[in-house]
Amino acid sequence: MRPLSRTVARAALSVLAAALLTFASHAAMAQRGPTQTVMFRSDVPQSQHRTAATPEQLTRVMMQVYAQLGIPLTVSSEDRNDLFTPHLRVRGKMFEHRPSEFFMCQDALTGNIADSGELTLAVLNQLRPSADGTTVLLMQVDAFVRRRDVSSEFVPCNTTGVFEQAVIGLIEKRLFPDPPVIVPDSAAQPR
Repeated sequence: MRPLSRTVARAALSVLAAALLTFASHAAMAQRGPTQTVMFRSDVPQSQHRTAATPEQLTRVMMQVYAQLGIPLTVSSEDRNDLFTPHLRVRGKMFEHRPSEFFMCQDALTGNIADSGELTLAVLNQLRPSADGTTVLLMQVDAFVRRRDVSSEFVPCNTTGVFEQAVIGLIEKRLFPDPPVIVPDSAAQPR
């Protein structure tokens, strides 16, 4: 996945911050109550990220980030460190932006139909401790759009990566709120 420009990254972060308004009706803190089943297509790609945080620290921060966005997040089981959202439905704008900025839902005749149908998405986050003491976060975003024309068929969607990068940016801000300060080394004076 290629890095985002600063402008796009800032826009994506502001978009996600506005998610609270978009998903206000879905807002709920994670619950360890009734069983939920969220199905993912077998071909959904994963983005992989590594952090120095422990799985417990990362779980706590992710719960805060998703709550900030107004997106419910559930821990599947304590021993697996899997966190997922229920299926979320989006009509019209998503985080004050067109869904096509987040998803590519190809239709042979009309191109990207993410903006013209009802989008359904779910996110799966898997936290895996590594032998080197870091934690690997595997993130999958599965989505499909239901067409609104006469066929009303479901079209699978691929992520553009904008959603994942914005969520990772919010997680990093919570894990590492103070960026490292680069102090000039007095011993390394130019000659």
